[in-house]
Amino acid sequence: MQKTRITQGADYWYEFPPNVSLGTLNDTNYRASLHFRPMKVDGATVSSFLGDTDLSEILGNVGNKIVDFGKDIAGMKKDNNLTPDLSPDGPNAPAKIRGLESIIRTGADDEFGDLEGRHVSLYLPMNVQQMENVSVGPENLGPVGGAVSAAIAGGSGSLASIASSAVAGGLGGIGDLMEGNVSGEFGSLLANRLVSKLNTSAGLGVTNATRIQVSPNTRSIFKQVNIREWSFTFQMIPTSEEESIVIENIIDFFRMEQLPVELGAAGVSMAYRFPNLMTIQANYTSEEGNIIPIITRFLPAYLQAVDVTYNTTAMAFYENGKYHDATMSLKFIEYRPLNKHDILLERQYLNKTSPLGPDYIMEDFK
Repeated sequence: MQKTRITQGADYWYEFPPNVSLGTLNDTNYRASLHFRPMKVDGATVSSFLGDTDLSEILGNVGNKIVDFGKDIAGMKKDNNLTPDLSPDGPNAPAKIRGLESIIRTGADDEFGDLEGRHVSLYLPMNVQQMENVSVGPENLGPVGGAVSAAIAGGSGSLASIASSAVAGGLGGIGDLMEGNVSGEFGSLLANRLVSKLNTSAGLGVTNATRIQVSPNTRSIFKQVNIREWSFTFQMIPTSEEESIVIENIIDFFRMEQLPVELGAAGVSMAYRFPNLMTIQANYTSEEGNIIPIITRFLPAYLQAVDVTYNTTAMAFYENGKYHDATMSLKFIEYRPLNKHDILLERQYLNKTSPLGPDYIMEDFK
């Protein structure tokens, strides 16, 4: 039977409903499931940065170290030989042209921690919503930004051209205004801008009188990729006291993984150690027992919220005092945003073989 990485090496494994786990068809033939396993990421410490060097030694000789470091960068030897190193590989060699390149990730890039020995499997709930969006907001370039943008778009991308465009957008025509060599509306615009710089109220007075407003040159500008968030809601109704204990353990599992470790001294709280990231997999088990990844390739995520409502269908308890049912809502946020290459990586993970088009292949992003 095929197994996936997320299930291997777990010390204990809770699942609900029974037999919903990977590789086993459950009694109701509902074969879609979600799998959660914490991933611990060890943080770097000051001692790991310093190695065998004593911190007091560094602080006591910081001046000498800075001087020596500067000499090394300049290609100077510590024996006061001021002759720079002009060898092809020396620090004063002609600078190589540097540029930007696409970020190419592999599946291993997001597995930078150690999987913990705890694993929870739950049924895949209804209405799983996949929301991916970017921030594109209106920004006011103003006359100066508009002039610079037009200069670059027109091919005048040199620093001198950009600077002259900025000056023209900011101060162009002011001299002509003072000499009276501008048209009526253009003069009103220049007066508006000039007076607004001196006094806001006076500027508003000029705007009202001239009926001319400075154009904000508004443009929609791409800002960033927003990080994906996921919400899952599970209604868990046990059919026995044993299952009610399993549900209780599952709820406490997520409650603990959401929280950090508190650090301090002499009983005083001073810091938090980050909580574990959570690895998530969604799978479907075929009739032949093959495990098929579905929905998406989830990135490691922080658990933001655990909301639990007890006894939503009946006000009843088992003899052991456990609730009749529980509805648990989980909210996750992935640790980083996606990029275009992540979609191609996800398609490989989900075994999607049909091409998106001739322009979308892995090699184009290398």
